[in-house]
Amino acid sequence: MVKNYGEINAVEDNSIISNESQYLTYNVHKNGRYIFKATNENGKTTETAVEVKNIEKFELIDNLELTYVNNEQKAYNYKGAAVPKGYYVDTNTKVNTGLVITDSIDSEGYSIGNEWVWVPVNSTIGNNDYYITEAGSLAGATTVTYSKYSKLYSFSSAKTRDPYGTFYLYGNTNEVLGKPSEINGSREPAILTYTTGEIDNYNQINQRGTKTKFTNVTGVANQYITDYNNMITSVDRYKGFYIGRYELSGNESQGIEKSGTSLTNLSWYQLYNACMTFDNNNMTSGMMYGSLWDATCVWLAKSGYDVGYSNGTISSRGNYAREEIKVSNGNNTIIVKEKNVVKKLMTGQTSYTRLNNIYDLGGNCYDFTQEAHNDSRRIVRGGYYLNGGWKDYTYISFRAAATQLNIDDIFSSRPYFCIK
Repeated sequence: MVKNYGEINAVEDNSIISNESQYLTYNVHKNGRYIFKATNENGKTTETAVEVKNIEKFELIDNLELTYVNNEQKAYNYKGAAVPKGYYVDTNTKVNTGLVITDSIDSEGYSIGNEWVWVPVNSTIGNNDYYITEAGSLAGATTVTYSKYSKLYSFSSAKTRDPYGTFYLYGNTNEVLGKPSEINGSREPAILTYTTGEIDNYNQINQRGTKTKFTNVTGVANQYITDYNNMITSVDRYKGFYIGRYELSGNESQGIEKSGTSLTNLSWYQLYNACMTFDNNNMTSGMMYGSLWDATCVWLAKSGYDVGYSNGTISSRGNYAREEIKVSNGNNTIIVKEKNVVKKLMTGQTSYTRLNNIYDLGGNCYDFTQEAHNDSRRIVRGGYYLNGGWKDYTYISFRAAATQLNIDDIFSSRPYFCIK
């Protein structure tokens, strides 16, 4: 047995789709030659040899002799991205196609930590094109004031982008863009005033940096406003932010950003709490905002990906029922999921669902965001793995609304990560 050679027994799907089909679940964290073994219902074992060559290695950013991007010396300027001090960067990735960082590596340089991808937000969009400056009082907590709120964008066939990626403001046609002072339309930051919202469920929200719950809705509202303003300040200052590379895994008390089983069957409140668990001295985290999801869509579109629904076709890749998902290496092909088969995958399981180094933005699980819809629901993005009717036609920029108390295996989330 040579170095990095290993045997991995595939985890067999409990539900037999057909006698001929097997769906393999596996994790590979290092480059090398692997044998994937699977046994069918008749006891026959098959083996597939694969030479893995594309697992990234990382270097400590502090060792690259870079200049700091801020006076506080919290982050370095790495090829136009702000990389936080103490983190590790994959020097083979690029800013325009997805710069990847991690917070922990093993002795060989492979990531064993949480992973993030830098999303540039620069003058091609306009740094203030994702928010509006206007003062007002927050609906549901009128003693709390806001000074900024999100612009939200649509990417549907009715508002198609030109070749340079110009998008139309969400709300200019048949959708309503609301303000935080209102209870109608899509908007953020926002308190939901219906009984499933924070107005009655404020005690489900963690105070940032603690496990202590709020005792009134005003405290929640102040946290929402502070976090939103800090996010805007960071993105404006550093011309970008980090998005979770994967759908959230782990649990409510400790979110994880690495390949694994997507965190589901939790309420919006529990997922919100889990998204805040990545804070450190240099960085702050939270559940994705709709405006940051839209900024990611703009960046992906400028990279050549179709993030919307255009002329009845969808070309954005993801784990949807309509998609066949397979991985190939030389002459070997492993079918991960056949076309028109319903199957939820581990987040990050296959490169097919990776766009600019971000996994599962489309399909697999809906990602809950902080974007509110009217007085009773939050917006989910990206579609999911089930099929039937309109579910077959969701896409990366797709929006749907769900109540904050909705618990199902189709709902997960994804954190953002901002430099302080």
